[in-house]
Amino acid sequence: MGLFDSLKNKAKEIAKSVEDTSNQEEETVNNEEVEEVDHVYEYSDKIVQGVHYPNGWESLEEIEILQKLDDVFEEFKEIDGDDDAEDALFEKYGFKDAGHYEDFKNAIRMERAEQEGVSFTQATINQHQEQQTASLEAAKNSDREDLQPVDGVSLETWAKAMVSVANSGGDVSGALQISGKDQAGWDKVTEEWNTRMANDTSMVIMQVYSAAFTAKATEDKEEITVESFPFEKYIEVRTAQSILTQQGKDPQEVLEMFGMTVMDWSNVGAFWSKEFHSNVEKYHPLDTEYTKKYEEKYKLGDSHDDIDF
Repeated sequence: MGLFDSLKNKAKEIAKSVEDTSNQEEETVNNEEVEEVDHVYEYSDKIVQGVHYPNGWESLEEIEILQKLDDVFEEFKEIDGDDDAEDALFEKYGFKDAGHYEDFKNAIRMERAEQEGVSFTQATINQHQEQQTASLEAAKNSDREDLQPVDGVSLETWAKAMVSVANSGGDVSGALQISGKDQAGWDKVTEEWNTRMANDTSMVIMQVYSAAFTAKATEDKEEITVESFPFEKYIEVRTAQSILTQQGKDPQEVLEMFGMTVMDWSNVGAFWSKEFHSNVEKYHPLDTEYTKKYEEKYKLGDSHDDIDF
């Protein structure tokens, strides 16, 4: 074989190699295109505030949507910067990606804000409170062992009995009658409910107890209103309690300065907690203003000459 034939054969080998490489690259590109097509996200037809619903969420009620958004967030917190795990999480819940999740969450809040004529912040708070209420009701209706009665005394009955104890200055005779227990039985019931409450990280027991306690405590009481006990007066008492107890005064003694009992203060606190969260944007700046005002007043002592109930 001559030199020319050798060069010609070599050229054929190179051409064949280039062709094979080209075919492999084309096949790779085609495979990538197929793979890309396989992962194209198909948006839901349902839209809120210009944002598509995640797939599979179209028929959910708002409270169910809020709970699922929380579920996504809780799972997301467990992922430590793993991009693949994040992608898998959002795909599992029907989202295109993290941006879609954030946009949808904000859209749900904005929709609620427009419906109620409130701010985005207030709508978020309202939704959160409704979630808490729904979760509380679900827990109360569940078979949770720690919500079952203790020796026949339910959590609500125990709360009502505790109101009697508070109203009587610590006398448990009324509580014994309400619970149907003798002293030893009452002590056992109280110890068990306190233990359950301390161990309940969900705070459900505390919430059920507080609701039952407040309902009983406000029976036959004059209704508290923003006029009968203004927000500024509430902040004054709260601030006085904080500062004067640090100065060594007994909390009940501080309340007596305002003509109040522990039960009075509990009822006022329950009223203003609910009222505050119903209009945070109104009361938050007032809280800051009044707190500063009464910190200046009470840091010098317990002056309360202008108190008028």
